[in-house]
Amino acid sequence: MESANITLDIYNILIDIIILLAIFTSGINKRNTRDMGRMRKWFQTIVFINLAMSGVDIFIQLFDGKSRPANVIILPAAAFLYYCAAFLLLYSSAKCISALLDQVRRPKKGRKFFSGLLIFSAAAYSVLLISTPFTGLLYRINEDNFYSRGDFIFLALAVQMLMYAGLFVYLLVNIKTIHPFKIIIMAAFIFFPQTAQIIQILFPGFSLVNTGYSLVFIIMFIFSNSFAEGRLKNAEDEIQDKSTEIEKNRLQIIKMQKHTIKTLSNLVENRNVGSGDHLGRIKEYVEILAAQLREAGYCKDVLTPDYVKLLKMAVPVYDIGKIVVPDDILKKQGPLTPEEDEQLKRHAKEGGKIVHEILDGYESHEYIKIASDIATYHHERWDGLGYPDNLSGEKIPLGARIMAIIDSFDSMVAPKNDKARMAYDEAFEAIENGIGVNFDPTIAREFLKIKHKAMEINERHKENASAKNKFFFRPFSS
Repeated sequence: MESANITLDIYNILIDIIILLAIFTSGINKRNTRDMGRMRKWFQTIVFINLAMSGVDIFIQLFDGKSRPANVIILPAAAFLYYCAAFLLLYSSAKCISALLDQVRRPKKGRKFFSGLLIFSAAAYSVLLISTPFTGLLYRINEDNFYSRGDFIFLALAVQMLMYAGLFVYLLVNIKTIHPFKIIIMAAFIFFPQTAQIIQILFPGFSLVNTGYSLVFIIMFIFSNSFAEGRLKNAEDEIQDKSTEIEKNRLQIIKMQKHTIKTLSNLVENRNVGSGDHLGRIKEYVEILAAQLREAGYCKDVLTPDYVKLLKMAVPVYDIGKIVVPDDILKKQGPLTPEEDEQLKRHAKEGGKIVHEILDGYESHEYIKIASDIATYHHERWDGLGYPDNLSGEKIPLGARIMAIIDSFDSMVAPKNDKARMAYDEAFEAIENGIGVNFDPTIAREFLKIKHKAMEINERHKENASAKNKFFFRPFSS
């Protein structure tokens, strides 16, 4: 019988160690939802106690009798620790079940009664345990150092049954709040240890309580891990659904933003008298000038393909600040008064603000930076006499320095009432004279190297505009 009990205890220890390792390496420990934290803590505590209890039981089996002098000390100590662990195991099980009940919907009915019952049981069992070495209530060790149950062991069993009865009532009162998974766990907590206890009472030589708890641990671990995985999957699905909804909303907002930008840009462009396809020309100028600069190795760390792509995307907003300029100033044919000129200059600062108001929080930081820079600083000059902040040299953002030349060139040669505002030679001469004064010297020189491409772009857009005008305004035939 002794060897059978030791074998069972060894199996229990191995099971407990395996379960502890599984807890610390699997989803029940690392990926569980937050509300399972308390239950997991108590579950780990129970496994540790059962592990210790099985070890102590081995000591009782090995040191029962007077074969060694140390037995007189080891056996009483082991017996006392065994009964301490037995109650701690029972108490921790009740706390684990309480934590399990609290996970989804905290039960209110009978909670104070159950808590009071736990406290009373702990106090009663403590009195029995502390008095046992002197009275032999729970267990006895005779003069030959042999262990046996005490005459009042039924008191400990009564305390145990009282706790389980209270637990049963607690579950029954709150049955509507209990998940089926939890019912399985709690039924296992009640059935297996109690069955083992009954067998142990009927056959005193067997030590089965630890084995009963080991079976509970296996069932609880399997179902808890499965439950945790299920809840995690549900949480992931919910997060995925919310993420998809958020992404749809974000894309919808971006679509609305682009529509707003296009509408404002078209409004600004249409207010400029006779400018034709202004933004279309600007995008093409940006493309050919950026390619020329990249071929020349200018600012190669900044002027990447991604940067050029974002710069072209930002073209529609570069003059968006003109939305705040009154029509009588924007369309005025003659020179502006100083007051009108100051009002016109407002568009640079306002353009940067509008870009941030429309795009912040929904577009990439890099795109917003490029768009804001060209809207705000495309009227700055290399010599520092531009506006709005009198920046000079390379303090002016690269995109704004590129846009400064392109915007100036287009304003000089763009068609106005089917006539160029300035001859190409005069426009290129003006850009050459602006090298180091109005414009970045390197960018200006590289632009002059591709002036034939710039002329081709402007001429093509003039022809397209002329063809459209002929189509829309041809006289009706009789």
